Formats: sequence, C-alpha cells, structure tokens
Amino acid sequence: GGWTSFMAPSIDQRVIASVPMCPGIRSDFKYESGPLNVMPEIDFSKYSEDTKTLILCADRDCIIPLQVQLENLKRLENEYRMVIMFRADHNHFVDDIDDVGQVWLKDFLVRLANIFPDPEMNLKLMAERCCRPGQLVDGNTAKEVWRGLILAHMDRVLKRNADASDFIRGDIDAATETIGAHTYTISK
Repeated sequence: GGWTSFMAPSIDQRVIASVPMCPGIRSDFKYESGPLNVMPEIDFSKYSEDTKTLILCADRDCIIPLQVQLENLKRLENEYRMVIMFRADHNHFVDDIDDVGQVWLKDFLVRLANIFPDPEMNLKLMAERCCRPGQLVDGNTAKEVWRGLILAHMDRVLKRNADASDFIRGDIDAATETIGAHTYTISK
C-alpha cells in the first residue's frame, strides 16, 4: 500500500494527493545480512507539480525501519509532510491493533521466518523487533490521529479546504499530543 501510494503520482498526473503509510521503497538500508531492496525505483520527477504527499510512519516499524522512511525524503521533489508516530509499529494503521493486529504481525513474521529463512529478507530479525502491544501507543489513539491527518490532507488538496490547509500546515505535533499521541513532523 505505501509503495503504491508513492508510485501512483509518478504514473498518473491526475493523482495530486498521496498518503503513503509506512512505505517500502528501494533503499540502501541493510539488515545484518543484506540490503532491503524489495521495490522497483520510483521516478519522483514525474509527479505533477501540484502533487502533495503526506507520509505516515512509525518510529518502531519492525518491517520498514525509520531510517528507510527518512531516505524517502531525499527523493521527493514536491511538497510533503512526514509525520512520525512515536511508540508505533508497521501495523498501527489497522483495526484492533492492540487486541489482535500486533500479536498477529509478530506471529506472522515468526511463521514466515521459519518457512523462508532467507538471510536477504531476515524475517527473523523483523519478528524479533516487533513490539508487544503494551509497549506501543494505544491503537485507538493511533487510528484517530492517522484518520484525522489523512482526512485533513485530502480535504486540503482535493477540496481546497482552508481549515484543513491551516491544520496540515500548522503544529501537527501539538494537535496530536492533545489526544495522547506523540509525533514528529518534517515538512518541505
């Protein structure tokens, strides 16, 4: 999903609002055993000059490390906002993250590591880095933040809503803190 959200504006100029969530793109990042080069290159120069991107990512992402997320910024030429949620993991966008989602993610990665012990992917390391639900931000809070940010971004770009624009260009981190989430926003 995240990679597709990055790719879409490069192949269709009509896509002017993009929200990649924990996107995996080509990277020089290396797990202990090899590079994380799982996605084809994206040509960001093909984005329409009107394209605005809101990148949502997690500081404890066990699958796509924050370092890789930050590398995405080097490639973007258009306006963007990256919102990093603290104490969140790769799946902090799904329903029931506290009760089901995070436990499922860890179990899924452990099972995949046993089936595919490929040192290039290093699924075992991903499983080890996957946090338990109690170590992470409350799932309902995370979902409220992500939904609000996505809605504001889309309203700003697609509806040209002034309130949404003010919110997205304002102090996102202060706004998220009022509902119990800690974020750090990077803008261009």
